[in-house]
Amino acid sequence: MHWPLPAKVGIGIIAVGIAPYLYALGLIYSHDWEPLRAPVSLVPGYFQSPEFKTDRNGGYLVNLAFDQKADFPDLWELCMIGETSLDKCYGVTQILEFNWRIVSNDGQVLQNGSYQWLGSGGVDGGIGTTFAIFQGKQGGRQHVVLEIKRDAGKLNTVHPRVVVEPGGEYFEGIPELVAYSVLWAKAVGSLGLICVVVPLGFQFAESAQVDTSWFKQLIVRSSSATFFWRSTDLTRFRQSHRLCNLPSPRRDRTRGQRSL
Repeated sequence: MHWPLPAKVGIGIIAVGIAPYLYALGLIYSHDWEPLRAPVSLVPGYFQSPEFKTDRNGGYLVNLAFDQKADFPDLWELCMIGETSLDKCYGVTQILEFNWRIVSNDGQVLQNGSYQWLGSGGVDGGIGTTFAIFQGKQGGRQHVVLEIKRDAGKLNTVHPRVVVEPGGEYFEGIPELVAYSVLWAKAVGSLGLICVVVPLGFQFAESAQVDTSWFKQLIVRSSSATFFWRSTDLTRFRQSHRLCNLPSPRRDRTRGQRSL
């Protein structure tokens, strides 16, 4: 099958249309957004997570995540993890107490500290508290060590786990990028699809000896095309007409006016 030039150009336009969306998908699927998720029992003693790998340079958040249960009183878990913005804990106090270290695979301590509430939100499908931020390196391997000083009591019943994820600067702009790339793909891709389908349709119809003159006349005499052709100097757009295999308007040389 011979592909007409407009169809080939249309394929190129489609490729340009979907390229930003493919780039956005590449950003999403080419990185590990949760390099570590390890269950932990918050009782006095030591905990060492499995080794995990960071695949980018920049900040990583270390969190404790807990299941959110409907039968617990409102704000119960948030009060016990020590969220400082709450003023309605009704005597429920922070119960988490431990020291932490981020240790590289060769034993070097990259960062350390003691538990302090840095923020909370949805983590790993539950409630999470961020207690550490460290600078990861692409290809780095490390693990989290906790020296737990106090039994966390009821928090142990909601499946505590250590979760590491990249900082928000990595993914805050991705939803907008995906949305705009989808709009771009629809607009530009539709134009390319027209430039592919119309010439191939005419080629198939002509090979099957189907009369397509009525369709060409419909395009020529459509109100939108008429308005465009009569209000624009079409000599600039002759190539684009040929590009999509559309009929070009004729100029009545005797009258000096355009006619269809």
